[in-house]
Amino acid sequence: MAERIPEKTTKVLMEGPPRLVDIHRFPWKRLAIALVKASGLHNGIWRVRVSFGTSVDLVLNLGPETYPAHLTPIEELQLVPDETVGPLSVDAAVVNPDRQIEIVTRMPGTQRTS
Repeated sequence: MAERIPEKTTKVLMEGPPRLVDIHRFPWKRLAIALVKASGLHNGIWRVRVSFGTSVDLVLNLGPETYPAHLTPIEELQLVPDETVGPLSVDAAVVNPDRQIEIVTRMPGTQRTS
């Protein structure tokens, strides 16, 4: 079973019918950890990268007029290899170590010999 990342939540009052909801916050470092774990990566340094798209359309409505607008949608989040750990990157071996079973080659209760 995957290890859960500790939640960091804030109560926020939503518009419309007033209600309190939990907002789950993911600062960049926590997002990098979550993506490394979700991807099953166990070694290497990985950085979060955001891929943007771009388009121009007639969508900005101000009163009765429509104006051209430049849109920059976030297309996807990516994990890319990096050289050093920084604000957007983590070491997969530290945050998601590969758990291997150690094979015992001696009988229980006996001393290990060097």
